[in-house]
Amino acid sequence: MKRITQICITLLLIISMMLSTAFAADLTAESTRPPVPEEPEYELMPESAKPLPERILGDWYSEFAGIVITLALSEDGMYTLNIPGGESKTGAWELIEGLLVLDGDEKAPLLPVGEGLRWNALSMVFTREQPDTYVPAEPFAEAKTGNFDGYWKSYYTASGDGTVLSSAIKEDTELYIEGTKLAVNGSLFGLAMYDCTVENGALTFVTDKGIVILQLLRDNYLKLTLSGDAPTTLYLSARPIPGITPEVEAP
Repeated sequence: MKRITQICITLLLIISMMLSTAFAADLTAESTRPPVPEEPEYELMPESAKPLPERILGDWYSEFAGIVITLALSEDGMYTLNIPGGESKTGAWELIEGLLVLDGDEKAPLLPVGEGLRWNALSMVFTREQPDTYVPAEPFAEAKTGNFDGYWKSYYTASGDGTVLSSAIKEDTELYIEGTKLAVNGSLFGLAMYDCTVENGALTFVTDKGIVILQLLRDNYLKLTLSGDAPTTLYLSARPIPGITPEVEAP
């Protein structure tokens, strides 16, 4: 969770620096949304449809590393930039020659294109459509020993009220389960072997970081919940065993 919070705070700091000093940064991260089209594919809004204040008021959404970012423009000329897991940033917005300028920084405006707002400085496009995020399914309470068998790899990590892509925060937990025997590898636990107990459709094992509970979810993900001083929740997807089974597309 500390790593997730650090990423969100870092992103907010970059945005703050850019708005105050015209610092522009290219940020790249794996995303579940399609890549942003190249600039030539966009056309500026026609003269008759330039974004008057009433056209751009309200909430706009973008995505960074699986995190949904919200830009809210209010009627009083103020904005709020909200990043889950990090502090919100507020400031003033205005329209200058058809461009949306935040905090008076004309060197890093948001460009109205198509039905969205393109922020070139951060390679983001904000639209009115809120991106889909992963919503975990209910646990499979009837799961038995053997249902958990296989190779699992972290795909999502819980953050605040939502999730982020594990790969975006370098969370790399891997599990291999066979019956009640479990092998784990990755930055969270290191390389280790554990014996599990089975109770109420879940596997449980104890580490030096706390108690770990594994639950099969009805969407075929494996939920890992670590209690202790640094509680963590991961959602792992079933993967082919490296070097043994053919590669298949991850969910």
